[in-house]
Amino acid sequence: MRSTTRTILYHIALAWAVATGAASGQIAVQREDVITLPRALQEISGLTPAGAQRVLTHNDEKGIVYSVDLATGDVDEVLQLGSVAARADFEGITQYNDFLYLVTSNGLLYEARLDQQTKEVRFNTYDTGLDRVCEIEGIAADSLGRVYLLCKQFGAELAPARLVIYRWDLTRRLQPPEAWVDLAVGERFATLNLMTNDVLWTALSYDASRKEVLALAGRQGFVVSLNRDGVPTGAIALAQGAHRQPEGMAILDDRTLLISDEGGDGPGTLSIYRQFGD
Repeated sequence: MRSTTRTILYHIALAWAVATGAASGQIAVQREDVITLPRALQEISGLTPAGAQRVLTHNDEKGIVYSVDLATGDVDEVLQLGSVAARADFEGITQYNDFLYLVTSNGLLYEARLDQQTKEVRFNTYDTGLDRVCEIEGIAADSLGRVYLLCKQFGAELAPARLVIYRWDLTRRLQPPEAWVDLAVGERFATLNLMTNDVLWTALSYDASRKEVLALAGRQGFVVSLNRDGVPTGAIALAQGAHRQPEGMAILDDRTLLISDEGGDGPGTLSIYRQFGD
């Protein structure tokens, strides 16, 4: 009971910190470390966990997957989609069972087995059909084989005041994705004190220990959690001003939160937040 009470009070305090913008220097979760990445990941994009101290990632141009060791900062190339790396606008990466999935901005899903004996792997592609709805910005998968697809742009217009997520069942690929979440920030997020219309959602992650989907608004400095019904359950403030161009997010089993930022004119980075949401 004590742990439950502590968690509730913690989320209330963090929601308040987000509402005030942490402008007074109050930071709910402190960034503990930043890994500077090599040139190949200057335009780093999505993240997905790969063990206790490792994360998989990619850039937004080529179907090449890299492994980052969180303890040493070492980066290794893990696999490449095809003998010549597939080229597309890759926006996110996730895993389900022994398969790795990369999604493009126009809703194509690239699928590759992780246990192939060569780095140059064969792959399948699936069209979610969401290019007729929105531009995709992120992806996450739950333990039941459902992928969550984050919308960024509808036609020529951004939708900064809405959080829109589609869900697609990998076990029933012939069925179209379903609209899972469509929330106006100023309405459904009122209980979290997130009453701003200037929110740009940039990444998703699945929190397996709590069976929640996490949505990142990195530039605004917070992460929102959604339960299995898509209802917001909490908001956690990040280090304000720390994320200039956040593109990916992953949460590890030990509650370590990782956020990737494109480098722009400089190197890409990977930020580490320990004991996130404990």
